[in-house]
This record gives sequence, structure tokens and C-alpha cells, in this order.
Amino acid sequence: MIPAVPMPPQERPDPAPLPRVLVVDDDGVIRMLAEASLTNAGFRVDQVPDGLSALDYLEGTRPDLMVLDVTMPGLDGFETCARVRARPGLETLPILMVTGLDDVESIERAYAVGATDFATKPVNWALLGHRLRYLLRASDTLGKLERAVDTIARSRHMLDEAERIARLGSWEWDPADGRVRCSAGLKALWGGEPDEAGSGLEGLLAGVTADDRPRVREGLDQARTRGETVELTHWISRADGSVRCVQHLVESVAGTGDGCAAKGLRATLQDITDRRLAEERIRRLAYFDGLTGLPNRESFKERLAREVERARRTGRSLATLFLDLDEFKRINDTLGHAAGDQLLRQVAARLQDSVRAGDVVSHGPGGSPDEGTVARLGGDEFTLLLTDIAGRDAPGRVAERILALLSRAVTVAGHEVVVSPSIGIAVFPGDGQDAQTLLESADTAMYFAKRAGKNLFRFYEPSMSAAAMRRLAMENQLRAAIDRGELALHYQPQMDMATGRVESVEALLRWSSAEFGQVPPAEFIPVAEETRLIVPIGEWVLDSACRQVKDWQETGVPVKRVAVNISPVQFMQPEFTDSVVRVLQATGLEPACLELEITETLLARDVELAVRVLHQLKALGVQLSIDDFGTGYSSLSQLKRFPVDRLKIDQSFVRDITSDSDDAAIAMAVIGMAGSMELMVVAEGVETQEQFEFLKSRRCNEAQGFFLSRALPSDQLASLLADLCRGVRPKGASGAGITLVR
Repeated sequence: MIPAVPMPPQERPDPAPLPRVLVVDDDGVIRMLAEASLTNAGFRVDQVPDGLSALDYLEGTRPDLMVLDVTMPGLDGFETCARVRARPGLETLPILMVTGLDDVESIERAYAVGATDFATKPVNWALLGHRLRYLLRASDTLGKLERAVDTIARSRHMLDEAERIARLGSWEWDPADGRVRCSAGLKALWGGEPDEAGSGLEGLLAGVTADDRPRVREGLDQARTRGETVELTHWISRADGSVRCVQHLVESVAGTGDGCAAKGLRATLQDITDRRLAEERIRRLAYFDGLTGLPNRESFKERLAREVERARRTGRSLATLFLDLDEFKRINDTLGHAAGDQLLRQVAARLQDSVRAGDVVSHGPGGSPDEGTVARLGGDEFTLLLTDIAGRDAPGRVAERILALLSRAVTVAGHEVVVSPSIGIAVFPGDGQDAQTLLESADTAMYFAKRAGKNLFRFYEPSMSAAAMRRLAMENQLRAAIDRGELALHYQPQMDMATGRVESVEALLRWSSAEFGQVPPAEFIPVAEETRLIVPIGEWVLDSACRQVKDWQETGVPVKRVAVNISPVQFMQPEFTDSVVRVLQATGLEPACLELEITETLLARDVELAVRVLHQLKALGVQLSIDDFGTGYSSLSQLKRFPVDRLKIDQSFVRDITSDSDDAAIAMAVIGMAGSMELMVVAEGVETQEQFEFLKSRRCNEAQGFFLSRALPSDQLASLLADLCRGVRPKGASGAGITLVR
């Protein structure tokens, strides 16, 4: 008998280990329920009561996934999740975060700290295990995708399959019975049974919002009749009245009935409401101005670029208006930034009112007069886009309408304010072939409108660009002019017409540029004021003039007073009075030897501020004069409030004083008024013997001008005054006193 050969035992593979879940919750009952539910669903469950314990647990054990409560003492769920993600090797650990509310803020914050998915309380324990298995499969798929990114990039089908793991609902429609069969996830998303009454696709379509329903119906028909896969993004109305945005992927499948040739449909839906809302918020932040609600710079530039291309194809014209509010900074400085913001909102509304349907013939696909036509670029800068304009007059009419609308007073912070704009206009194709050039041309034209007097508009002209480039180069050179020693002061004598003596001078700024040569003050001083370079330049002028007069006095040159022009920008500085004090202390000049010249226009700009500052300066002991008197808008009642010592008759009234009765009357009125107010009068621009004699006979106190002497460098003026003290009559002298031709 042959003994039986023992058979080796059959080898069986070890059972796959159960996935390990770490439950983190400070509620012991919740932990117990989670452990019972997940153990029954085929998971190994570990549990800890708080975030710190979870971090300690993860030092030695890596679970397959983690369920994390948001609300816990000490470290909350958000902070715990963030710290877990910061640890090497745990970047891809699937984490289901349990929040208290289904609100966008909590969801966004959960995803921001690295949560893989979220659930809301009360937890559906029966579905929790299924959800965690979805997370595990998704995590596994994502890992495979990372390891095979090149392959996935070449295969759209594989990418689609991976994305399907994240589906939240699905449905199928079979033409055999006409029923729509929905998954539990779809019912939860819909808030009920879409096909509850057996109405088939119509029941499903009834849940789509009315605006989107025709498009979704067309997509379903397209999938059935053409066998195409259709992707739709639309909104649905839930049974509770809320709306959600879904991404809908529909494809055709064969029918199941006997001999059924009709195609059925199969679809998956994903709720993307939170993503859609976040995208909309991002879009609003990226493309719209938060203060006025208007499109911002980037939005306008994109719209302008599209319209330029359309105009190029159609051969039509368009115009861009660039608008800047005049003196807006003064509103902010006097009434505060809240009032300035309120004013900007009202300006934005009026600008939108200024664009009529007849001004904008076409807005492009899906456009409207509110979308991109009016934009705020930032600060107090606005732009308007006029498309398909019928001639160059059209943008001019809109600009005139804007000037009229903004000329009406508005109430901000309890004050009535009138704001005026400066507007530049550029027209395609003549003023620029692309959006950027058009915008720059309109900006340049706006600058020239502001230079021309503000509260008006200008069309772009090619010569403006050359002038703008020169201005930019001049600005760059002017910034270093002091350090390079290019600025200098010249001094023009002022004669006492009663005695014939010269004991005061006016300091006048000169710029000898290495690049531009001798630059007229009328050209470079506006540049200095617009760029606020006038503030450091003005301080240098004040210091240099005071030092020069102090030096003359110590060396015997008979100059008792120097007049220095003060820019409005310099005068408006909060520390202006302090800067005058510093200069007087540093130079040792007596305050009475310094005269500050303020323009009449500056005083009319802000009377209360002017009165306050002038009284501060007068308290120091300095002398004050109003320059260019008669050209501004100050009233006699205001003039009485200004503690000034002199009025300077503007040279525009002196030029024809012997031949124009109006100029003569104005000069005589100023002299008479000043005498009654015990003010001195200085006549500027005296160039002839006749002018000098006329003014002297009318008891004008002082005169200056080319008849006496042009402005001279300090050494030449000292030499002139020394000759006069010795009784030497300078060359070209006449019976009036001194006449210099140099």
C-alpha cells in the first residue's frame, strides 16, 4: 500500500488591512458614535479628544484619513488642519472637516487650511463610511495622477475619469419608461426627488431656473439626437427656495427596452456654488472699483482693447475721454477722506448719466452702457468709452455735458461743493492705433486742459506728446537742480518813488539747466508746483534770499527788505509757518526785513486757511504783500481780513496805463483804496518814463521794472547799490532816478 503523500496546505493571501481613521472631537459621545459607525463600515478607528492630542498621535502613526471637528477648545479644527498640512508626509492625508454651519466662509476657510472635504452637523452616520471611502479613492486617484502627470496630460479621457470621482450626484433617463432615476447625492443636492410625479425629463427641467431652462433643454436634446457629451453650467431651484449652481455633464446611452433604438441619457452633477461665488467675488475685486462700483483700470483697458479691434475690423471710430477732478485734494484735506469718497460716488453717478444711448451706438457682445463705458482708474481719475461715434463732434458734446452736469453743486458732509473736471479726448484711429496709446493720448490731452485753466476739455494733438516728453525730462532735471547748483536768485530793485532811494529788492528764481539752457520761470515753476518739487525749492529760495540780505547788511549794502514769492503749494503746507521760523533763526535775519508775496488767487482759494496762516506769519514780525493784485477774486470784505502791508499792482494794468483809461482807472482805484486802508502800493512792470511819472503823480509808493533795472545777480546788484550810495549815476539814468540797461 502506497502511503498517501501529504498535500501542502493551500496558501491564502492575507486579508487587506482595514483602512485606519483618526477621529478628532472633544465630544465623547460624537467619538463613540463615529467609532461605532465607521467600525461597522469596515474601518479601524482611533480617536483623540483635541488638536494637540491629534498632533501627538501623528508623530508615530499615519492613518489613512482623518475626521476633524472644527469647534474644539485649545486648537480649533482650522489650526489643527493647518499644522497637520505643515508636517512632511502629511500634505496629502485625506481630511474630512466637520463644520457647524453650511456657510461659504467656513467652507472657504476649511479649504484654505488644506481640508480635503467638509461635512456639516448633525453628521449622517449612515453615509459617513461611504463618504470616507470616496475620499480614500479620490486620494488614491490623485496620487496616481501626480505620478502619471505626463500621461494624464496626453489623455483627456483619463483626466475626465479622475474628475468624476468628485461628483456629488447622478441621474439616468431611460426612454423605455420615461423615468428619471436619481442617486441619493442628487436628491440631496436637489432638495427632493426631481421625478417625484413620474414626469421624466420635464420634472428634471422644472428644477432648473427659468433663465437657464431653455439652454439646458437644448443641451439635453443635443446629447440625445447627436450622441454628443454636453457640459452645462447652470442654476437650479431647490425645494426650499434656495438656488445652487451646478456643473452638469450629460451623455447619451443605449435604451434598455426590447428593440428600443432610442438613446437614453446619463448625467453627473457637481455643486459648484461656493466656487462660483468665490470666482464672482474675485472677479469683482479684479475688475470693479470697490468705492463706486464702476469698472476699474484693468477692466476698462480690456474693454477698450476689444473695441479697438472691433473698430479696426468695421472701419468705425471710437473715442476715449480721460477725466481728472480739479482741486480734489483740497476736498480731502478740508472735509476729510470720507467726504472725498462720497463726492467720488456722486461724480461716478453723474458721469453715467452723461452717457446717453445716442452716444454709444454699440457695446459689443453682451455689453451695456454700464459695463465698461464709464470707469474709475483710481484716485479722482475717470475714463469714458464712446464706441461707433459719428464724427469728432460727438465726444465734444459728451464732454460739454459732463462739464455742465458736474458744475452743479453737490452736498457732501453737510457742505455744498462744486467740483470741476479737466477732460482729455483721444479718437481712434487718428490719436492711437491701440488701447494703450489711446489712453496715453487722452491722458496727455487732459494734462493740457488742466494747464490751460481747468474746467474744460481738449482734443489730443500730436504736438502735445513732444511737449509732454519735454515736461517729463524737465521734471527729471529739476529734481536734481539744487544739488547741481543750477538754481540761482536774481534780485530786482524796488524804488521808493517819494525819495528815489532803493532799499528793497524782490528775489526772483532762475534756472540754468545743463540740458535745456536758460529755462523761463513761467515754464519750470508750473512743473515744480504740479510735482510738489516747489516745496523743497521754495525752502531753498527762502533760505538763500535771507542769507544774502543778511550778508549785504553786514557788509554795508543798503538793503532793508527782500520780497520772496510764495507758491500756493508751499503756502498750503501745514508746516509752512514753522519753516519760516527755522529760516529766520538759521540766518539771523530780522523778521521785518523779510516780505512774503502771496497771490490774490491763492487767498481766494481758501479764505479761512489764508487768514489763519497770514496772522501766524504776521505774529512773527514778517511783512506781507498781495502779488498780482486785481487779477484774482478776493472781495474788499475779505481783503480787510488779511493782515497785509502792501498791494502789488499787476504789470498787466501798468503796461497801457498811459494809453488805456480802464487800466489807468484800475491803478488809481487800487492806489486810493490802499491809501484809505493804510497799505503801501508797489507797481510792477514799470518800463517807461511816462509810466513812472504817471504812477509817481498818483502817489504810488514803490515801483519796480525794466525802467529801473532788470533782475540782477547778487554781485551786480550790490555794485549798483554801492554806486548809488556814492552818488554815482549809473549808465542810462534819467531824471526819474535810475534807469539801467544791462
